[in-house]
Amino acid sequence: MEMKHLAYFVLFFVLISPGSVTADTIIVDDKTGNNYTSIKKAVNDANSGDNIVVYPGKYVENIVIDKEVSIESKSKNPENTVIQSKTPEKNVIQVNSNKVNISGFKIMGAKNTNQSGVYLDRVEKCNISNSIFSKNFNGVSFIKSEWNTLVNNTVKSNKNHGIYLKKSKNNRVINNIVGSNSRYGIFLQRSINNNIITNHIQNHSNNGILVDHSNNNFLGDNKFFGNEYGIYIHSSQSNKLKVNNISNNKIGIQGGLSNKNELINNSILKNKVGIFLYKCNGNDIIANIINENIHKGILLQYSVDNKISNNTLNSNGLGIIMEDFSNNNTVHYNSLSKNRDNIRANYSINQIKNNYMNNNSSQNLNSDSHEIPFINSTFLLILIGTAFVFSKNKRGNKRK
Repeated sequence: MEMKHLAYFVLFFVLISPGSVTADTIIVDDKTGNNYTSIKKAVNDANSGDNIVVYPGKYVENIVIDKEVSIESKSKNPENTVIQSKTPEKNVIQVNSNKVNISGFKIMGAKNTNQSGVYLDRVEKCNISNSIFSKNFNGVSFIKSEWNTLVNNTVKSNKNHGIYLKKSKNNRVINNIVGSNSRYGIFLQRSINNNIITNHIQNHSNNGILVDHSNNNFLGDNKFFGNEYGIYIHSSQSNKLKVNNISNNKIGIQGGLSNKNELINNSILKNKVGIFLYKCNGNDIIANIINENIHKGILLQYSVDNKISNNTLNSNGLGIIMEDFSNNNTVHYNSLSKNRDNIRANYSINQIKNNYMNNNSSQNLNSDSHEIPFINSTFLLILIGTAFVFSKNKRGNKRK
């Protein structure tokens, strides 16, 4: 008898144990009464691990997700499965739980300041994919969140930033189209160790991407087109910018007060200025193709101890310019041709040697030069003018 009771107890324990619970699939369809008609209601009634499948339609609501669920559109076409904010001063979807998946929606209408299409708040291991974020204040926000993935989305025409990471780390932003957001395409603020890879970032009147007080991030194989600044790095260090295509921006890469970053193997073409570093020290600019930039290929101001090597600079207004006490930079093994001036060092002393320079430009520094400053034309004219006046006065004194 005791063995029989023990068997019932074991069976009961197995049935109620968490490992034995299987995930349910919950259907949401705004056109039928047999299923849920509200995503919010389906989320509230779901258990952790459940899958919520949403049929095409327009769902006007604000959703808070506080459990591990997957929400995806049945059609996998975000254009016909729309979630619009019912209350513009709230996020359309706020994620407060780890391991949430969201895929296949057009998410819009969180218009008030600091609201987002999807807002991840102190969460990890969430995945957001194949969705459109439009007409929000921010498209997608990561706040103190880590190990999340944002992949294959379109983030466009949002009032502030397209994608915003604040105090977040180890996230991946991959293969998104980020365009025509009113302020920044992507904004990293005090965020570390994030990977920003294979995104198309275009047509921003401010920064394509701003990296601000953020370290050790990787920006690779992205395309930046038609932005005020393609990439702006401010007060940040040890970031890696590799194999990006940066074209037709006002400034391709702008650095301010940023040290020990790596700019390697990028194509920087047809901007007004290719690379501009202001008060930036110890950065590596290596093996980039910097061609057809209207004003300058590389410009350094008040910047020291940078390494500029193995770059190709062709057909820029000016090639490499170091000015305003930009000292102790090394400029080695670069190939420069068809620039109006290949290398200038205005009021700056640097290591310049072993560069190949085509003689078609109006000003070349000798490729074997060592610490050669270039005296700019204004200062040269002052010297010539002073010499002329001195000579004239001397001749006049002799006549007397």
